[in-house]
Amino acid sequence: YHVAPWQALSLCVASLVVEMPVASQRAAAMAVLAASPAPFVTASLLGLGLQVATLLVIKFAGSVTMKLLAIFRNAVLVLFQVSIGAEQISSLQFIGHAISTSSFVAYTFARMKIAWQEKREAKSKTT
Repeated sequence: YHVAPWQALSLCVASLVVEMPVASQRAAAMAVLAASPAPFVTASLLGLGLQVATLLVIKFAGSVTMKLLAIFRNAVLVLFQVSIGAEQISSLQFIGHAISTSSFVAYTFARMKIAWQEKREAKSKTT
């Protein structure tokens, strides 16, 4: 995490040059940032929190679980958008997202069942 501030600085400089080639545009963007830094700082802290949470999930549950969580999150987001009418998908896409979501739920229950069995076995060996 000691590299993150330098990465952020590099990305900010690159985006200012590429996305705002005119000096007046850069000055206006910096004025917005200086006028209300709280949302930007909050977003940065939330990003750091997400990185730490990702690290903890990978450490305790494994990288496969992290990848499946990302797939699950995306599928649920699409299904939510469809349910409120903000997004339209075909029936085949809906079935695909439903399969993805239900597969993640099944995987999670299978892992929990294995963990419970291992815990019971370890407990029975100690008694």
